[in-house]
Amino acid sequence: MKTRNKLTIDNIDEMEDKDIAFVSCADGGGMGSPGQIILITKDNESYEFNYASDRLSMRVFFSHFKSLKKVFGNYRLTEEEQKATGFIFVDLGLGNSLYVNINYYDNFVKALIKEVIEYCSNNDSPFCPSKIYFDKLEKIEHIDTVMRYKLWYKVAKKILVENKMLNLDVKVKSGIYGVIVGDALGLPVQFMERQEVKDLQVTEMLGYMEFNMPPGTWSDDGSLTLALVDSLSGGLSYADQMEKFQQWFNEGKYTQYGLSFDIGRGTMHAMLNNKANMDPTQAGPKNINSNGNGSLMRILPLAYWLYVNFGNHCMKNEDVYEIIHNTSALTHGHNISKIACGIYMNITCNLLNDMELKEAIHSGINSACSYYKNNPKFKEDFEVFERLLDKDFKNLDEDQIKSTGYVVDSLEAALWSLLNTNNYKECMLKAINLGDDTDTIAAIAGGLAGIAYGFDSIPKEWLDAIEKKELVYGLINQYTESLKSKKEVLYGAISGDVIGSVYERRANRIKHKNFPLFSEGCHFTDDSVMSLAIAQAFINGTSSDQIVKAMKTYGLKYPDAGYGSKFRYWFLEENPQPYNSIGNGSAMRVSPVAWVANNLKQVLKLAKQTAIVSHNNPEGIRGACAIACAIFLARTTKSKEEIKNYIQDNFYYDLTFTLDSIREDYRFDSTCMGSVPQAIVSFLEGKDYEDVIRNAISLGGDADTLAAMAGSIAEAYYGVPRFIRTKTYTHLTPDLIKVIKDFNEMING
Repeated sequence: MKTRNKLTIDNIDEMEDKDIAFVSCADGGGMGSPGQIILITKDNESYEFNYASDRLSMRVFFSHFKSLKKVFGNYRLTEEEQKATGFIFVDLGLGNSLYVNINYYDNFVKALIKEVIEYCSNNDSPFCPSKIYFDKLEKIEHIDTVMRYKLWYKVAKKILVENKMLNLDVKVKSGIYGVIVGDALGLPVQFMERQEVKDLQVTEMLGYMEFNMPPGTWSDDGSLTLALVDSLSGGLSYADQMEKFQQWFNEGKYTQYGLSFDIGRGTMHAMLNNKANMDPTQAGPKNINSNGNGSLMRILPLAYWLYVNFGNHCMKNEDVYEIIHNTSALTHGHNISKIACGIYMNITCNLLNDMELKEAIHSGINSACSYYKNNPKFKEDFEVFERLLDKDFKNLDEDQIKSTGYVVDSLEAALWSLLNTNNYKECMLKAINLGDDTDTIAAIAGGLAGIAYGFDSIPKEWLDAIEKKELVYGLINQYTESLKSKKEVLYGAISGDVIGSVYERRANRIKHKNFPLFSEGCHFTDDSVMSLAIAQAFINGTSSDQIVKAMKTYGLKYPDAGYGSKFRYWFLEENPQPYNSIGNGSAMRVSPVAWVANNLKQVLKLAKQTAIVSHNNPEGIRGACAIACAIFLARTTKSKEEIKNYIQDNFYYDLTFTLDSIREDYRFDSTCMGSVPQAIVSFLEGKDYEDVIRNAISLGGDADTLAAMAGSIAEAYYGVPRFIRTKTYTHLTPDLIKVIKDFNEMING
């Protein structure tokens, strides 16, 4: 379980009353030292401080949380008076108190009762209610304060996870259907003049007009949105996204009638330009005239992935913009298209955080503006979006709004329609009546309107007219299950090892990124075996004896996995001793550490412990600690810049070089000093997991180990795409697979 953060003068500035879900205060008793405050935010981040000993005072605390101050310690308030503050008081006994945000109170009470029943069914305690009264537990007053104190934190954390996932289920469904319905509604009147559309008085699904398709048919907007949904269900992979787009383009997949149509010029160019094994983010045209709305219209599903993997405040992470821009660049690589997608993602993520629609739009525009105007690479190109910053933008006359396929016009038209309407139906009709690129503008607006107003706001008769709804439902359900599921870890190092295995030998070393991922003859090596030995050791315990025992056991079980000669002698000895190694064997096997540790202090302790049994040279220890810390920081959503700075500041590795600057002269180097920095930079320069692996192998060095180290960091940051995990699985033995499963059960239990 992740440990609590320290609440300080610095990070409290980022919080308001509306961000708080639970706050507890220990006035005495067994809950903690007097004065301890525990705060849990809506995004399930936990903080603590002690006003009796820490630098943060209660005066500063309450200057930020004015509503909480009204109820804090005021036990005489009635329930209605408490609700007016936004918080409900819960007595935890012995002077300890809990304050629950009213939006979570009912669910908290129900979950607490359920937890008490489960706990008391399996444990004897004088504070448990008699089992005959279990069905009579209805109110929090029916639960002893000792049990409230004992279980509140676990229950609070649990319901916040469940609440986020429940809301996400609804928002995925409403957002994706918002796009599909808007697209289908606008398609028949696409390219018509504004007055022509108004004369038609569109209020229902039409058909057999512009493209001679039946009512309820979605076009490229809907198909490419569904293709992205399908790809992201397996994780972030630009190559897989492009493959899905190609399946739509060439085979009519993600369409209702097996036919791709209404294909924009930029998308067409990218589909024809993409070649096998090329970087797919280079496929989209980059010239100023290639700024159609083709990437903006399909990008909505990415917001859900970013929200789950980078947290509620994902748009504060600069690396998230890179992911957005790369996703756009598959078909539209110019900065203007990327900026449009960045603005849209800011707004979408605001809506996922339950921000009111108009506020979400204004806040999203301003946040994006702050990023792009302060980024020299984008500052000049942002100028075409300046009108969105005008406080009177909403009040522009309709004839001042263009509704062409130019991405700036399309974004403006969609946002103007959203700002001037109050429900999904009104918004769609407003967007469509602008004429011209009606399907795409309605799709862009429809995704946001769907999230903001909910699935039930989409008119039933419009939904009923959509054919092949089972295709949409199936992909949405697959995506939501993927977002909610915990991915099996350790595949980051193992997949990198397997992919890199054939490129380690001198004759096979390469100096480029254009190679098959799983070549004939690829296999797991000592990197995988020893990584899983460490995982097995942690399953059994964390002592040095357990680590040595597991490494010897798996070394003897797989004696031909490609170990260095000194390490082979080590595990063959009855009582192996460290041999002062500076090799990267300590760093290649360290990834399990970052998944069992709760904080950086523990990461360093365990990484050193796993290294020192064989690699007790300071360089061997430094390499293991650096990789483990990089994984942990990636796992806890730190940015690449933060990871880079931490490694440089604490381990003194130079990470300022680029791979291009060293590739030509770099040679096989199995020392930590000569491979750990290169592996970390391979991650820092990568765009997704696959790209990181290609970076590492392209150096032409210790390919399997470089890829294992770089891949272990990339897994924590991006995740390992499903198709890579599945392929890797086929190269492992049943007992190695069992270690992976057992380890994941342990860390998720």
